[in-house]
Amino acid sequence: MRVDRCEGRVECQVAARRLWRGGFMDAHECLPKAVPNALVRIDYEGPPLQPGSFRILHYHPKYAIRVSKENHLNYLVMSTKEKFLEFDHDSLKMKVEVVQGGYLGIMVKSYTYSIHIIEGALPDTCIAHWCFEYKALSPKHHLMLCARLNEVLPVSLKGIESYLLSNDEYQERA
Repeated sequence: MRVDRCEGRVECQVAARRLWRGGFMDAHECLPKAVPNALVRIDYEGPPLQPGSFRILHYHPKYAIRVSKENHLNYLVMSTKEKFLEFDHDSLKMKVEVVQGGYLGIMVKSYTYSIHIIEGALPDTCIAHWCFEYKALSPKHHLMLCARLNEVLPVSLKGIESYLLSNDEYQERA
């Protein structure tokens, strides 16, 4: 079975290191505040942010209900379990494999995603690039998944950006 790709990028009005610290290094603290309608908690199994360790994203019940209805499911996906494959603090890159929940069994047989954040052209801006690699359950699922991913990830990153712009957290230390 072939591996499909879905790639994109989003520009943010915060410095790359600030987005990285809030959205990824301290995701367990920042993300439930930045996207409270989607995430209620993040847990780790094993040393956080290390290749081979796991992160579990726990969804808000209303978000889980909405996703279930959108995908015509008879059950709720209340969490996603991800295995860190790469996590590079210096180059602001991460790659994870989704091992449970998420779109597994709904639209895909397997999937990974990577995110790389780079500084923007202007001060205090950045660009977040992402790439999902997946094995769709069918051609119909391929189209649906690309549409969802191109919606979900930018909304999440913009939620982090909005939270950071409204709060002084995760500023660079002098």
